[in-house]
Amino acid sequence: MMKKFALTALFIICVLCRPVFGGPETIQFDFGGVSGDLGISPDLSWDMIGRPAYSEMDEARYGLSLGKYLLRDFTIPLTGGGEYRMMLTCSSFDRSHACLVIQLTVVDDSKTPPALIHRVMLGDGYAPEVVTLPDDAHNIMFRAIRAGDNTEANVYAVDPATGKLDDKLAITRRFPEVMKLKVTCRMMPEGIMEAESERPSVRRTIDMSAALEALVEDELYQPDGNPVKALENLRLVRAGWEDERIYREDGETRIDAGMSLATLSQKPVIEVTAVLKQDAGGNWAVSELRFEPFLPYR
Repeated sequence: MMKKFALTALFIICVLCRPVFGGPETIQFDFGGVSGDLGISPDLSWDMIGRPAYSEMDEARYGLSLGKYLLRDFTIPLTGGGEYRMMLTCSSFDRSHACLVIQLTVVDDSKTPPALIHRVMLGDGYAPEVVTLPDDAHNIMFRAIRAGDNTEANVYAVDPATGKLDDKLAITRRFPEVMKLKVTCRMMPEGIMEAESERPSVRRTIDMSAALEALVEDELYQPDGNPVKALENLRLVRAGWEDERIYREDGETRIDAGMSLATLSQKPVIEVTAVLKQDAGGNWAVSELRFEPFLPYR
């Protein structure tokens, strides 16, 4: 999905930047060390611009069990005053540049050989990354694009005493079910959407009347302004393309997890963002739901 978004963004930029008052319709660009003119551009296939470039692990020091390629590493401060090293690695890449056998490991790098403190096996995926926050050393997010353009994330709590990781939250297609979110939405006449949630208790009216023509073209509404009866009830899903992020706001660490209100035929109509905060036990709970029209209807 990330690839699709990048190529779509590139197309939009080309359209928006097209000269208005004549002149050659060309755009000079510099992308990943490849520069040229979009009218006669070189091959922009993901074979060329999407090829990962990761350094190899120090096999003499770490052996092969921790992975062959280092994707990212950083230090974990400990309450005792020392620090451990956390490394995101993989063993190899397939033909489409997916990372294989991804793992997140914590080691005591002060010892020779380094002592393994904790290991989490993370499967395979594209563009794996660990997101850390400058003001929160105890919460990290791992993200990757799985097969089928399915984005997933896991949020871990780092124990500052031991350096071990505790899996606190998984953002997958089962996220609405696991979090016991019960959100319904009904398409009303003239592009008005009525959304309701039990927990957290939310009622929202989303006015999409300005997009009524597009809704009719997509056969969600009839020309008379009424929704297609069989499609009027939307259900909450995480289709796999939605985003997720961890960030700091008002002195708190928060997580946004994307979902969709979609028809029975899986057509997304409204984007839903669950905002999560930590409770006293360090567990994540949904504190807020945000609604906005799906991108083509904005």
